[in-house]
Order: sequence, then structure tokens, then C-alpha cells
Amino acid sequence: MVKYRFVKWSDGVTTRTRTVTLTSDLTLTAEYEAVTHTLTLNSTPINVQFQVDGQTIPSGGAIEIPEGTSVNITVPQEVTV
Repeated sequence: MVKYRFVKWSDGVTTRTRTVTLTSDLTLTAEYEAVTHTLTLNSTPINVQFQVDGQTIPSGGAIEIPEGTSVNITVPQEVTV
């Protein structure tokens, strides 16, 4: 399940609650965006590449993950440097 938060109305108003007085036809669209969090991955004492659901992320890299989403993170068993 992905959470979404209200961003703005299509005419740029950012308050969620509003009062309109109609003098002509009006169409308003509420715009939402997915709530995301940043997952930053580091390795020490060497830099390795991570796999996040099959996507390669270098050590020190970051990826945006939607709130409530589970991901699989994989690191190499062994690394030769």
C-alpha cells in the first residue's frame, strides 16, 4: 500500500480546505504525490554495489522508496579488491 499526500489544487491553491463561489463553470483537480523516503546505503571498509529489488546502487548511493513499500536489499557474499 502506497501513501499519498495532498499537494495542491490545479489552480495552485495549497490549502486542502477551501470555499468557492461559483459565477461560472469551474473544474478543480486535487493533486497528490506519493510519500517517499530516502534509503541510503553504505559499506565499510570497502565500497560494494548493492542490489535493491534488482536495481544496482553503489555504496554511498541513495534511492527513493514509497512509504510502506518493502524492498529486498542484496550485497555480495564475497568481494575481491
